[in-house]
Amino acid sequence: MLQGPVSCCFTFLVCSFSALHQHNAYVYPTMHSRFSGQFEFALGSMLNYFYAYFAAGFSVGAIFESKLLVVDEFCRSIEKNGFASSFQIHRQFVMNLRQKSHQPTVLDGPAFHQETALAEMNDNSRKMTLRDASIFRLQLAFIFKDADCMASMLEILSGYPFEDQVISRFFIRACFMGLAAFSIAEKNSVIGNQCLSYFRRMMKLGSINAPPAYFFIMALKNPSKKSFTAAVESCIEASMPHLEAMARERFAIFLQTQNETDLANSHITCAYFLYRDWGADGKALALTKEYPFLETAARTKARSITSSRADTAKHTTASTTASALDASVKINGIIRKRGVFEFNSALSRRQLVRK
Repeated sequence: MLQGPVSCCFTFLVCSFSALHQHNAYVYPTMHSRFSGQFEFALGSMLNYFYAYFAAGFSVGAIFESKLLVVDEFCRSIEKNGFASSFQIHRQFVMNLRQKSHQPTVLDGPAFHQETALAEMNDNSRKMTLRDASIFRLQLAFIFKDADCMASMLEILSGYPFEDQVISRFFIRACFMGLAAFSIAEKNSVIGNQCLSYFRRMMKLGSINAPPAYFFIMALKNPSKKSFTAAVESCIEASMPHLEAMARERFAIFLQTQNETDLANSHITCAYFLYRDWGADGKALALTKEYPFLETAARTKARSITSSRADTAKHTTASTTASALDASVKINGIIRKRGVFEFNSALSRRQLVRK
């Protein structure tokens, strides 16, 4: 018997990220979520759910982090340590995005300590966990512009087959492998073109999730105002605010080389607020260190960059998203002796939602 997020997880296979953004049921399915019976199937479905959540660019605020913690605790309570490690990686990734850190690309924190965790695993578990950790470290390396880490993660991930049964996980992996391949000093055209070919093929098959990744990778491969504009517009159309933030930031860097400072600053400002909306406050803070004018920047100015940004209602702020979650989550479950799991009072105990 499986209830709650399971049916939501596999809708990812047939629906777009844009559609998911339009349905709050996907963002907040955990109000009445429960697992019972075949725990491995249920946990696998929850893993799919979180990967799709990350791929779509939903808010990674405190409430979302707490849900990862609750699932992690449940996994450990039934001795499913492999699943627990995956959720711990997810949570540490979120913490690195949200918090100030001197090493934001290293998974070494209260949720997951990579070196210690890998040392305690058997060979097969270590191999799979290293892959998953490297996917998220690669994403962090691209976001925080750590070229050395990008090169290291590309080397690790290139040793794994270029395929995955978890489509949302593979989307993240292929997207950031392609982006990183054309961002490091010695561009890795082999990996970059392999990722471009994958997304080009997916576009031909009708995927509407592929264009943002494809056009963003293309913009880094062949930078120009036209290519970056296509990347930004495709991210907007697909409702992927996290990729839009990254595309605008890279666009701004390109514009600076063209001495178009005002336009570059406009894109940086927009990227800053998109990172805030996503919940990546650590990245937003890092941007203010690079661009001090952001401390007094106005959101309305950032939203006037393109005509397509006129409808700002689709991208709520992080605080608005947190409030919506805060109002919607009902805390009434526990881990019961009969083996039924519900998102439980751990959220309330951590004072992350109103009672």
